[in-house]
Amino acid sequence: MASRNRRVEADATRVAIRLSGDKGRAIEIRPEPAVFQAAAMQWSYVARNRERWRVDGQDPAQGEDGPLQGLLSADELDRIARAEIVEVSLPWSPLENEGWEFRVFPWEYALSAITRSRRARSLTIIRHLRVQPALLDASIRLERAATVECTPGRLGQFYDSRLEGDLMLEALGFEPAKVKDRLRDPTRAEFERWVKSTQPSLLHLAGVDTHQAISLLGLERKYPSRDRHDGLAMRATELDEPMTIADADVLAEAACGAASKPDLVMCNFYNSASRVAARMVARGAKTAIGYHDVIDDNMAVLFCTTLYGQLAEGHGVLESFCRSLANLRQQEMLRGAGVVLWSAVSLLEVKATKSPPRVPEAKRAEDVPARERISVRAKPLPLINYSLLHNGQSPLGSLVIERARVEGPIRDIQVTIELHAGDTAFPYRATFDLPEDRKSLVLTDQVVLPLTSSLIRTQSERIQSSLRVAVTCGGEFVTEETHRVGLAPVDEWQDGEQAEWRWLPSFVLPRDPAVARIVDSAHTILCALADDTAAGFDGYQSVDESAADDEARYGCVDKQVQAIWYAILNQHGLSYINPPPSYGQGTQRLRTPSQLLDERRGTCIDLALLLAACVEYVGMSPVLFLLSGHAFAGYWRSEAVYENFRSLPQGQLGPDKEGADGSGPSSTLNNPKGVCGKGQQREIQRHIRLGHLVPLEATWLSCRGSFQAAAEEGRHNVRSADYQAMIDLRLSRDLGITPLPLLGGVQ
Repeated sequence: MASRNRRVEADATRVAIRLSGDKGRAIEIRPEPAVFQAAAMQWSYVARNRERWRVDGQDPAQGEDGPLQGLLSADELDRIARAEIVEVSLPWSPLENEGWEFRVFPWEYALSAITRSRRARSLTIIRHLRVQPALLDASIRLERAATVECTPGRLGQFYDSRLEGDLMLEALGFEPAKVKDRLRDPTRAEFERWVKSTQPSLLHLAGVDTHQAISLLGLERKYPSRDRHDGLAMRATELDEPMTIADADVLAEAACGAASKPDLVMCNFYNSASRVAARMVARGAKTAIGYHDVIDDNMAVLFCTTLYGQLAEGHGVLESFCRSLANLRQQEMLRGAGVVLWSAVSLLEVKATKSPPRVPEAKRAEDVPARERISVRAKPLPLINYSLLHNGQSPLGSLVIERARVEGPIRDIQVTIELHAGDTAFPYRATFDLPEDRKSLVLTDQVVLPLTSSLIRTQSERIQSSLRVAVTCGGEFVTEETHRVGLAPVDEWQDGEQAEWRWLPSFVLPRDPAVARIVDSAHTILCALADDTAAGFDGYQSVDESAADDEARYGCVDKQVQAIWYAILNQHGLSYINPPPSYGQGTQRLRTPSQLLDERRGTCIDLALLLAACVEYVGMSPVLFLLSGHAFAGYWRSEAVYENFRSLPQGQLGPDKEGADGSGPSSTLNNPKGVCGKGQQREIQRHIRLGHLVPLEATWLSCRGSFQAAAEEGRHNVRSADYQAMIDLRLSRDLGITPLPLLGGVQ
């Protein structure tokens, strides 16, 4: 008995790495649990914030301090690099709070990064959970496929989960209207009873994860970050509650509560890989798929429909998974997204079985009408803002052309998109071919409209317009639809959704003439503060990182911002005013710096944008902070501390510490480009505490507040429970988000 206990304890820390096409023994590593717990939190955080460091091409996981350095030899790395498929076999525990570090660790990211320089092709990584007793059957039954569509209450305005369910069932070869095994917006108890009676063999879970649901519904105070765990938003039993949360273990227990366990559970919602999908397998599911953090919605639908189409054709789960990832790579959509396959069966050790196909053999594309060759999914954005078009973004939320069940190349697919503004139409026209080896074309981001109309650049109020979508194939119409859309005024910013936060830097206008006037008027103040008649606005050039204290290091930078502050305060006195009417929920009309100085009044966000524009004008790196219903500005104190923030070096603060149940860090939303959201609040606080970052409450400009008082108020704001995000202006510029061409007032 003692020897058996020792084997169990040893297995609890053993990670086995199996390689396709490699006849050698599996590679084994045994990380020390306490050290690996810290590594799991750190590198999960780094992976989620990849947009920050990816722009500069410096992947932290490829350096000497990478997450797997010292655990794998050069020979083992070469073996991994030669493989097409890598299976990471991880210890199993019936308890979620045991061995969580192995499940949370981003194996897909870490293994891809450490072998990138050694590989000549892409690498597919899957995860095996060593459940007890071990399973030996990898087949997936499709006859009892079922969908659960969870968008309760107001979440239904953000996602159409019923349409998603239809698409999934069609991909499996079912007629959605005839499928009875569909559950819509259940409570947790209803879901559990339904699973026991239905006993689905394939379960597709569509919905909104815990973290996104809380953000979309503005429930941060009700669900503080320290109490959140990965899970799914479901309908509450109380009528006055907007939703309830089914966390990973509760959801997995319900999904696997029938006598016959699911062969596959597809968790098609954010933050579903590390805990939710893993617990599905731990609770009895044969396989489960989830996402390490967030995933583009078009990519998620494309992945799922391709996966189900492959399964319907009789391919095994591993081959179907690999082909689905290959389809995303063809679209150049994968870009490090963590699509994770968990299995209770070692898919590299168990021989794959081919199931009888559920669908008829495909016909040649040229032998069927155009409407039977391809299908088109197009969804326009309900409100289109000039800042979005200015930054080369599509007016469409999605535009996907998918191959029907046909073989061979599909040629001459012509796409026409027209946005109408008054008497002017903004056209997009392009012709595509769908090669024989491709399943689909994701064209959303390719639809960029020319900005030639004076109306859309100068309109002062919201107007209703239309957007036409037409697709032909071989000269035959496949679809032609006209959608009603709104055109927002050029100075209107949409604050209603996190995805819109990234466009706020377009309203920071350093080339507005008023900014130069302010900086000119600040020069004499700077000379006085520096006690130097030759002092000038030289940005970070005078910083001395080797100096003994912060004042000696960064005082030259602080004095430049102080001079700007007191110039605005004393020579361009501004007062506070409520926002002008925008006639839209979650939107705000913004003033340019020239308008601010002419009118001598502005809102909190107007003042923050003005201060950020002045800081950017003198060559420093400004930031914008968003609280619920409030905004203010800030700046980085040197190039070195900013680069440290961008690169996320080893040892830097990671995510929240493990939850109250000891089950490791909860996931957080990956944020829009250039945005550091709620999940990065502690990291931002750390940089402020270390003196790297200075927040400034910009409304103090309207009440003659001192620079130091504004900084103290800014520090207090960042600690607030109402904190939403910090927008990094310099990263936004590097990502191509440029100022709007609005010099002076909006006409």
